[in-house]
Amino acid sequence: MRFLPLCVLILLSACQVSKRPNLAELYQQHGTDHSNTPLILIHGTMGSKLRLIESQEEVWPGKINQLIFSNYKNLANLIEPSGMALMASKIESYAIFDSYSGLSVYDEIIETLIEFGEYQLNVVNLPAMPGRNLYVFNYDWRQDNVHNAQVLAHYIDQVLIKHPGHTQVDVVAHSMGGLILRYYQRFGDKDVLTELNQIKNGNPYSKASVIRHAVFLGTPQLGTVKSVKRLQQGFDFNLRNIPVEVQITMPSVYQLLPHPDSQPVVNVDGNPMELNLYNVDFWQQNQWSIFNPAVEERIIKQATDEASGKAQVTTLKLFFEHQLARAELFWEALSPAYEVDHEGFIIMGGDCKKTLNKLIVERNGAAVKLNDDFKPDDAYEIRALHKSILFEPGDGQVSKSSLLGQIHDSNTHKTTKTIKIKYPVFVCEEHLKLTQNLTFQDNLLHVLLNE
Repeated sequence: MRFLPLCVLILLSACQVSKRPNLAELYQQHGTDHSNTPLILIHGTMGSKLRLIESQEEVWPGKINQLIFSNYKNLANLIEPSGMALMASKIESYAIFDSYSGLSVYDEIIETLIEFGEYQLNVVNLPAMPGRNLYVFNYDWRQDNVHNAQVLAHYIDQVLIKHPGHTQVDVVAHSMGGLILRYYQRFGDKDVLTELNQIKNGNPYSKASVIRHAVFLGTPQLGTVKSVKRLQQGFDFNLRNIPVEVQITMPSVYQLLPHPDSQPVVNVDGNPMELNLYNVDFWQQNQWSIFNPAVEERIIKQATDEASGKAQVTTLKLFFEHQLARAELFWEALSPAYEVDHEGFIIMGGDCKKTLNKLIVERNGAAVKLNDDFKPDDAYEIRALHKSILFEPGDGQVSKSSLLGQIHDSNTHKTTKTIKIKYPVFVCEEHLKLTQNLTFQDNLLHVLLNE
């Protein structure tokens, strides 16, 4: 047996290239003159912990047995009898969902920013610290995105008051948090959904100048078809289902429905269908969601008496219709028609996981069924076709086209860009693990400290 001399082995090992970037070497004690800009991290849907205001008892995610076995009916918002608005909430967001039972969500990105970016974690009611300050904006993700944009506006004002030497902030927004940021950038703390026509020729509310860098991570810029199924069937979480009657009380779920122009519903050949998901009559005709007799029966059965149960169903139906209309206006407010001047978004996300992006219509007489998977009993050619129609690359939750805000018209083969992008960064990662991805962390630190 022949052995390489020790000196050769040393040389070979010295020449080996590390497959992982050294974040400490790259970013510690580095940065431009602007790298002390205050940084705000915004979580996505379900990304903050919720508790009862009066008792301080945590209701999301709660104890381990809740996460596994609860249907979380106590997360339902209370609705005014008119169905037009929510009652004052008895629940509040109080902390970011950092990690839970071994599941890392946001703790790793916070630790990376602190260790390698040399940020100091701060809160708005304490004085500013020397150097780089990191603030975590947590919000009640069940609420209307416009409402949460208003809360964000106040939060950013508080941060800038603490930093009189700065007129801008950097923002990193994950998932649905990016939609809240986009709305804030355009309209600040104003609810403009009922007055869009009045500001089409001039928007006096823009806050674009307040944002230095807007970094979006896994944000569904065109919504997601999975929200249709959430309103139809509830949300499967761990071993349980968070039922329809809980989901439909959350305005944010409606505002994650597919963009009205994104052609999310197709026939078996992949051709777009003219089905308006924002028309309440469509849901009612097909007995979906709150219009499903089984859901109505369940609500009435669980009420204190039949009369109050029926009244609750009526209120929920009115609320459902109102929220569909409001969600459609929300997407209109984020359309290019109301764009404001900004440097362009830095978009980061996954593009190597099979991701649901369309729903296939199956008709049974007058009834419509929306399929989100191919049928295993179909012929191979049909299964392959439907698989190619339903799915596209993404992060398993958000498709690449939604990440980029790009609508492709299958008839004209033209692509409409709905957002202004400075540049994109793609990683091979699933949605909930994006914040842990080293390539994302490397690129994020470069943006914040060197650009």
